[in-house]
Amino acid sequence: MYILVGGFLSCALISCIDGVSETRCVSDQACLRDRVFGQCVSGYCAFDDGTCSSGLRFDQTAAAVLAGSCTSESTKNDLNPCGGTTILKGTPGDACGLCSSGTLSCADANTLICTGEYRFVEEVNTAQVQASSTSPDKMSSVENILDGSLETSWFTDQSEATVTWTAEGIDCIDMLRLNGNQFHNPSEFRQGFGFSVVQLRLLDSSDVEVYQEIFNWGPEINTASFNSFGPITASKIELIFSSPESSERAGFSEMNVWTRIR
Repeated sequence: MYILVGGFLSCALISCIDGVSETRCVSDQACLRDRVFGQCVSGYCAFDDGTCSSGLRFDQTAAAVLAGSCTSESTKNDLNPCGGTTILKGTPGDACGLCSSGTLSCADANTLICTGEYRFVEEVNTAQVQASSTSPDKMSSVENILDGSLETSWFTDQSEATVTWTAEGIDCIDMLRLNGNQFHNPSEFRQGFGFSVVQLRLLDSSDVEVYQEIFNWGPEINTASFNSFGPITASKIELIFSSPESSERAGFSEMNVWTRIR
């Protein structure tokens, strides 16, 4: 900034070196001379110079003690991995983002960004389910919980049963919702044929448990929602049902899983 004092132009807030203003930089993009970009070194612009052992020479806009001199190897080594002077919160190449799905990369000499992060997906076309038991009638298949219809259900005649969900290429799970039998067809199975307790287990690709939650699914609750864990690195869902409302059969109609993929 320049201030006119008594008819003379003086320098304020910045120093002047033989008529050249000292200018600091925060990124390489700020160092442009004769249509050629330089590098921001220790807060000042430097440009390629083959006569310097470091390969760079400070511009005349650098501080007086540096202007026109070669950057030192020690100064160059003090730069962050992106070539700037700011201390970065991370290292280029480190995992970042949801489920560690992205990769840190340099946006400029002093800024890291997370790229390649997973996107939110509401429907998984590759999902498969298995059940430890199923009622003997043909209307109770476990595949019913993925058919998109609330009029069909999976039922089992066992007092405890496990349903396992997997999907090819999925390793980041966001949310889970289970729908009861309130719209089942025929209507006689809409009430009193659920499970009172469901245990959720999330497993990683090595079948190691990474999350567990127990939901008390009373008859007055139509939907069981699990949304406090996500997103979490997991590739398999296990649902362990117990305390059936009926000794004849018990189950639920639909399973919705929200995941994140590239």
